[in-house]
Amino acid sequence: MDEASSLVTIIKLAEEENDCRGVVDAMREGSSSALVVKEGAKTITTMSENGTAQTDIDFGRAGAVEILVRGLEEHGASNAVVAEYGCGALKNLACGNVDNKKRIAEAGGIEKIVRMMEVHGASIAEVAKNGVVAFQNLAANNADNRKRIAEAGGIAMIVRMMEVHGALNAVVAKQGCAALRNLAANDNNKKRIGEAGGIGMILSMMEQHGALNASIAQYGCRALEDLARNADNKKRIGEVGGIAIILSMMEEHGSSNAVVAKNGCGALWNLTCNNDDNKKRIGEVGGIVMILSMMEEHGALYTDVAEYGCGALRNLTSNADNKRKILAANGVSMVERMKSTWANNEGVQKQANGALRKLC
Repeated sequence: MDEASSLVTIIKLAEEENDCRGVVDAMREGSSSALVVKEGAKTITTMSENGTAQTDIDFGRAGAVEILVRGLEEHGASNAVVAEYGCGALKNLACGNVDNKKRIAEAGGIEKIVRMMEVHGASIAEVAKNGVVAFQNLAANNADNRKRIAEAGGIAMIVRMMEVHGALNAVVAKQGCAALRNLAANDNNKKRIGEAGGIGMILSMMEQHGALNASIAQYGCRALEDLARNADNKKRIGEVGGIAIILSMMEEHGSSNAVVAKNGCGALWNLTCNNDDNKKRIGEVGGIVMILSMMEEHGALYTDVAEYGCGALRNLTSNADNKRKILAANGVSMVERMKSTWANNEGVQKQANGALRKLC
């Protein structure tokens, strides 16, 4: 048996014994072999998926991140399977583990993931999926990684993977929307996503999959909610028909899914902030009735639905036609009900009082 095969055997035995360090040590010894790196990355992925949070901690402390990044550097461009499993392993190690997120960035892992997606992502959906989810995980609750992913070209790469695979692969579509949502927590990234065509891509994924996939509706609306905090983006969303798509997601899923209701109301609230055209559009396509319906369905149990709904109505009332529609639909009664239900919630009180001042 040659050395690479022997190390693969050691990796498999270490997996059976749940020995994270044993896996990493074997990979380190056989780092010049694509076979060893591939089997090690595959094993880390499996052990992480089937293990506990402690498993990811143990892998991180054993040096798994560094050896995975080195493996991608040495073998990933020439070996698509190494790229797939290497990105998959980094994706899993970054999920909910603060230290591993930092390790991956410091080891150059973000740049390596971008490179793997660049080389293999268009032709291999699993590489695209693993890369996109890795960026979603790395960007979650980590401001430094959001910045670094953008600077490495990660935003454009996510949009590209969604373009290539999103129509036929709902997982890429969903995770792409989620990744862009996490990255949009950075104000500069909001601008980058808009300029990279991310808004149109999110809307396309929602249009193609959202009626049958509540997660895509949920993540898409949430991404648009954050992106609409940027003035140019809220204009883009309105001009390309995004309001109608948001409302269609709320109509399809909002009654049964409070998160879609919340995110939809939040997106409409942000879209109406300092944008008269969007206020008009929302009123003309039935948005007022939809907002009130979501408040009726979920406002008594979910403070965010109550607050976001009242906030959207508050903004919409500055348009005379919208004000008449809100009054005709008994919007005052709904706002008063939310105000009474959430008497101790500062956010609901502020938005409800603001809406009532304009309506009464």
